[in-house]
Amino acid sequence: MNHPYQNRLDEKKEKWAHHMAMYIAMVVRNAMEDFHGKYLKDAQMAELNPIIRNAIYTALYASALGDDPESVEFVKHNERAIPSYWEPPQLLDSYPGSVEQDPRWSNPADANSQESD
Repeated sequence: MNHPYQNRLDEKKEKWAHHMAMYIAMVVRNAMEDFHGKYLKDAQMAELNPIIRNAIYTALYASALGDDPESVEFVKHNERAIPSYWEPPQLLDSYPGSVEQDPRWSNPADANSQESD
């Protein structure tokens, strides 16, 4: 079932939003791996992964629509909902200082062949 807003972006922006959502979701998934191992079963992570991907995609999609009034309101609503107690984001420890320590980064082809959730 398509969402009513689906296909409102031009093809280039649509491909960009899809790609960036997948990329960002993979960074989130990798950052959560230790948490996943300690607290989440594989089935829970499998359910969480598409929620994360779809939320990221929706945020990117709404931002890419630019001046569309409903998209602007969606973005503003979610920006207003950011709690004041959230600390500012920081770079993950895996970027870039420990890249040399992670064997997946020694050969980019190996990174692509890694099994993912």
